Amino acid sequence: MAYQRPLALFTLLTFILVTYFYSPRTTSSSPYRYVCDLGAYTHLPYLPPIDDAPSSLLAAAAEYASSKGLQKTTYTHVSRINGQRGTYHTDCSCFVSYLLYTTGLTAHLQDVPKERNDTAVDPPMPRAQDYANFIYGLNSTHPRWKRIHRVSDLIPGDLITWSIPSRTTNTGHMMVVLADPITIPVSTNETWVHVADASSITHEWDSACHDGVCKRWGVGQGFVMLLERAGRIVGFKFRSGARERWWEVGVGRLL
Repeated sequence: MAYQRPLALFTLLTFILVTYFYSPRTTSSSPYRYVCDLGAYTHLPYLPPIDDAPSSLLAAAAEYASSKGLQKTTYTHVSRINGQRGTYHTDCSCFVSYLLYTTGLTAHLQDVPKERNDTAVDPPMPRAQDYANFIYGLNSTHPRWKRIHRVSDLIPGDLITWSIPSRTTNTGHMMVVLADPITIPVSTNETWVHVADASSITHEWDSACHDGVCKRWGVGQGFVMLLERAGRIVGFKFRSGARERWWEVGVGRLL
């Protein structure tokens, strides 16, 4: 009978190990949440508009927030923004929504449908996929928005966006154009565009590059390549050597 005690102990240890390594386990990370509470964020300092065009207002705000007005940033779906102090803990869609809100372009922001069917989004706000679907569906009769199809027609303040075909917590991406496009001499179908955005992916000539080390994690500037076929934008890539994504790209202009 003496052998039964070691056998019982061995069985117990085996049970504990199997349970620990093979049973479903919860992680310490919190469940997915999307928080973009614009009323709780401090506005940008006053920016004199370049002219009266809404696109110029947006471009000026994006340029300031992503350069001389930027002090600290991280990439997160639970946004905390203080434009006075230059702190941007946010993602791409809340960053753009904040810029529209803080520059007084609230009518343009209200045109974009909010995410209301996902309880993780509180308060209801548009995410990148919502912006993309809105811009995809624009027609010539909209009073405040216009869809742009050709890269050569881009101007500062245009919004570039796309949705991710297989939905994850990241529903897509969006960015603000800061300058006229730069056409690569060897290919008229590949164009670098200078943008401002909040991202976790490093761009070409990224503002997050310091001493040869590049790691974007929040608001900044850089260049993305837009791919064009038959006069229409049909894809993109974030930097040289990155994978080309042949996803529908929508460009919207504020009127």
